[in-house]
Amino acid sequence: MTLLKDDPTEVGGYRLDGRLGAGGMGVVYLARSPRGRTVALKVVRREWAEDREFRSRFELEVAAARMVHSRFTAPVVDADPHAPEPWMATLYVPGESLAERVDRQGPLGNDELLRLARALAVALHDIHRAGVVHRDLKPGNVLLTSDGPRVIDFGIARALDGHPLTETGQVVGTPAFMAPEQFLSGKDAGPAADVFALGCVLAFAATGRSPFGADSPFAAAYQVVHEEPDLADVPDGIRAVVADCLAKNPADRIGVGEILAALGAASTPSPRAAAWTAVVRAACAGVLRRATRPVPAWVAGVTALAVAATGGTIVVADGMPASWLSSQTAGTERAYSAPAGWRPWETKIRHDLGASEDCMPGPDAIYCEVGDRTLLRLDADDGSISWRHAIPVHESGEDTDGDGRPDAHVYRAAVELLGISDDTLLFTQHDGDYKRLRAVDTRTGETLWTRTFKEVVREIRLSGSMFFLVFQRRVEAVDLATRTVRWSRTFPRLPYLFATAHGLYLTTAEGSRTTVTALDRNTGRSQWSTTADGELRYQASTPDALYFKVPLGGPEGGALVRLDTRTREVTIALPPDPTARNQLTHRAVAQDGIVCLAHHNGTVTVIDDKTGAKQWRTSIGVRVSAPPTIVGRHIYLAAGDVSVVALDARTGEQLWQHRPRRGGNGIGPWYRSPVMATRDHLFAVSRQGSVYTVGVTQTP
Repeated sequence: MTLLKDDPTEVGGYRLDGRLGAGGMGVVYLARSPRGRTVALKVVRREWAEDREFRSRFELEVAAARMVHSRFTAPVVDADPHAPEPWMATLYVPGESLAERVDRQGPLGNDELLRLARALAVALHDIHRAGVVHRDLKPGNVLLTSDGPRVIDFGIARALDGHPLTETGQVVGTPAFMAPEQFLSGKDAGPAADVFALGCVLAFAATGRSPFGADSPFAAAYQVVHEEPDLADVPDGIRAVVADCLAKNPADRIGVGEILAALGAASTPSPRAAAWTAVVRAACAGVLRRATRPVPAWVAGVTALAVAATGGTIVVADGMPASWLSSQTAGTERAYSAPAGWRPWETKIRHDLGASEDCMPGPDAIYCEVGDRTLLRLDADDGSISWRHAIPVHESGEDTDGDGRPDAHVYRAAVELLGISDDTLLFTQHDGDYKRLRAVDTRTGETLWTRTFKEVVREIRLSGSMFFLVFQRRVEAVDLATRTVRWSRTFPRLPYLFATAHGLYLTTAEGSRTTVTALDRNTGRSQWSTTADGELRYQASTPDALYFKVPLGGPEGGALVRLDTRTREVTIALPPDPTARNQLTHRAVAQDGIVCLAHHNGTVTVIDDKTGAKQWRTSIGVRVSAPPTIVGRHIYLAAGDVSVVALDARTGEQLWQHRPRRGGNGIGPWYRSPVMATRDHLFAVSRQGSVYTVGVTQTP
């Protein structure tokens, strides 16, 4: 769903792309960080944020979600529970809820049901191990993704130490999926309540209805407490487990470990999960719905062209290829023959499966921020860790809760690596209300300086020897060496800044039109300005053009357009792709005369920058986990569990695939850092949290 007229365009430094959902208490947006990481950003409505009890509840939701680290939950990457409108960002995973899946396609088959049961049991095990009780496990809070299910929304979770997120005596949850003790005495709802909810969810997945199928919440509550569940249509292979989950007395219920043993789960469930074909089928629902915003004049007829190109029929791929977990795409994987003297290495940098890492290359090293708030440097030659830099959590020592002492509760710093200039690594840090910019010496890991901002900084960009700060409507250019302001300029509307190798630009929006302005990097003066129809969102740049994504009817449905920086002409570089309607599109990358766009579903498209024509399009057979990397005649993709796929940039031919030596079953975040190139060598980050060598930047 597109943003509504009154929606913000940015929250906490995240650019909002569209709405994922909304309710009486808040809105969930699809958003992107400055470096392109996609998140689901939940914003509490102001009227609720003014309620002290509700704000406390949201604050504890953030704390509860941060404590949980599981392959089958969505990790928190950032949050500000003290903002005027509190918000929390979790890693975005494309998919639909179990409730939507069952409503659209009916109950799950036996195999899918067993995989779902195992995965949810693992999720509950990890949640309870963190000392948290979810207390609202229901079909709407189970997201089905290409990696398997994810449990989301810890809005009414409760810490096992007894710290409640709700008022005493308040009943919270969804009656048809709540345990009897939640109605009788909410304070006694422990891990066994989640087990009861699991039984209800599995019965729903198997039959399409709650085992307590009353017509009203009150009747459902009565049945949960006093009547036996209806399990007649639950398959034999799982009925006994579901029945054991639904015992009225918490002490009589089966444990999570027993559930896994009963279901034959020797280890964590297979991530394939029958490829969750419903995800892609749902992707094409409503492809031709009209956008809620005016459609730009230059794209008139694009939808009709997309249909006409297929003879009036939209052909939809059936989800991920059935073989997406296999080690190769038929006949394309070739062994890599390393050059003489080359010594491959692989270094483990993350041990927390629920966390993620952000890496970038330097001239002779790889720099990574790991999920435990550690910054480290890996030598490009041998993978040794030269230094570790512990990122401070909280420095203010302020008393924000009025108890006369510095705050004891702090929030994990969200870190964004900005870039490297000479011997300085720059990164941002967000701790609750505080936004900081830090500089670290790349040789030693020592802090060079820290700048704390007292006003909201929306964006920070590094370009050469300067960095640029975007406040509300003001842009400041700061000398990196002296930290003096070179120039400052205020704009009439919110500016979005992007610094490229070819210039400094910003966009401002007014209604359904966007103005693009080129700035002199050294003075801030406007060099030229042009206005185009549509909501233009920067993607990539070349010496002669800027590329923008224009949403057309949804956050992931849109066109790629080209703005000629000499003539200011706007043309369509790539029309909307109906088959990728709900598939996440990674940021486009431009290099050496081509522009490459990769979809999460494995589709890769290359455009000739000079002509604006599509050169080729292919599917690599596995999902793509990061923006592409272009080096010379090759395109490198972080993809699925294969980890790296190399394509010929001229033809799209798949040259080779490469796995990390440690292999693994793909546990970890689906989003990864792009393939990195430095000193003529390639490096990648595995889903298991290791950095490893791929080879040299040549065709094997």
